[in-house]
Amino acid sequence: MPTKEPNKNQPEQLVLELLRDAFPSVSERKDLRALSHHECVHMRSRLAMLKNDDLPYYLRQILEDLLETHTGKAGESQDAEAVVQHLNVLVEGTDLETIRDRLGSGALEQTLVEENYLRSRLAEAYAQVTREQALAISKWLDLAKGWEDLKWYRDEIEAALLYWRHRAANREGVSPKH
Repeated sequence: MPTKEPNKNQPEQLVLELLRDAFPSVSERKDLRALSHHECVHMRSRLAMLKNDDLPYYLRQILEDLLETHTGKAGESQDAEAVVQHLNVLVEGTDLETIRDRLGSGALEQTLVEENYLRSRLAEAYAQVTREQALAISKWLDLAKGWEDLKWYRDEIEAALLYWRHRAANREGVSPKH
């Protein structure tokens, strides 16, 4: 697969190169295979189902595919927001006040329990991410923040960016303080 593609604009090309340099290629493992665009779209909302060891191989493909195929149309994201939500390791951006006001304190408590579980699961899934991978993810999120199809998810993108920028800046990979 060539690293230079003539129809890419410069920011997309930079992010594509960062992803390819930081993440392993699926061809490095005989038990995995490259995904088609259709399979990448299908996997966007199923990242949590992947084994932690498989996640870097498939995440690279999904992020690359989104660079090339995001719709650019609000309301027609084809589950691109699911990728952002999976990258939102701190599970921030939920409107807890609205949940409490509209659904009651029981729903709020359930949401907090679920968020805590998601936070621990995502932290475990991304524990082995390298500094270079964190940088590639943060640059991908920076780019995705401007996409029209993700305009309703900018708060979640910003929350995810906080985490990934911190991971990219720190070797220890500890999450930022709230």
